[in-house]
Amino acid sequence: MRFWIALLVLAAVNLAGWMIDWRSVLHRQAELAVALIDVDEDGEVMLSAGSTGSELRVRFDHAMATNGEAAAGNFIPALSGRWRWDDERTAVFHADAPLAAATCYNLTLDRDRLVATDGARLPAGMALRFHTEALRLGEVRSVDRGDDGREILELAFNQTVIPQEVQQRVRTLDYF
Repeated sequence: MRFWIALLVLAAVNLAGWMIDWRSVLHRQAELAVALIDVDEDGEVMLSAGSTGSELRVRFDHAMATNGEAAAGNFIPALSGRWRWDDERTAVFHADAPLAAATCYNLTLDRDRLVATDGARLPAGMALRFHTEALRLGEVRSVDRGDDGREILELAFNQTVIPQEVQQRVRTLDYF
């Protein structure tokens, strides 16, 4: 008889523990995961800087309760533009002007306005970081030789540059 009483007490304790754990699972608020779609593994935006189609896509892992509102987020440095929903999981930001070249951006999404249909929210203080393509020297060509015997070089960059600024920043060395 004591065996059955002990078994019944053990079962009751297990059931109570399971019910307490289940209540915590039900009341725990899920967190959203979010990612920028148009960004490579190094955080670089896969748009050419200065392009006319400066759109960034933000993908959520839950269906979002859009309520007809646009997504909300703040960029540092500031970007003007408008948000729209492509579908229930993808928000698109269309910048009014091309993104600045070789610039790092932080995007902070509005945690209070962006809530999933199941109630999941973004983690507090979450920011997405990305950058536009860095200025790179693509090619150096010897195009002529001056009257003094020095080579005249042509520099080709991956982005438009102001020649006078390049001349101010380029240093030449004589090795002979």
